[in-house]
Amino acid sequence: MKKVTFYSDEELWKKFSASVLESEGSTRKISEKLQNLIKDFLLENLIDELIKNFNIEMNSFISSDEVKRNRPMVNFSSADIIREGRDSR
Repeated sequence: MKKVTFYSDEELWKKFSASVLESEGSTRKISEKLQNLIKDFLLENLIDELIKNFNIEMNSFISSDEVKRNRPMVNFSSADIIREGRDSR
């Protein structure tokens, strides 16, 4: 662990501290929350770089609605399969 100091807008810091206090019941989790925000930021940047380096077009991803529309239709129920497996025990 490394102790760091940074400067923040006072109102922004008050809102952030209040939000952590409200969600966690204590401000002791502020460091953990900040660390998670930094990790998320770095991961987002990594993903952006990978997309750029591999020339992936963002419009090439399909939506969840499209996935649902293109699902194969099956003639059996997953509930029936689970029930059959349980009954065979």
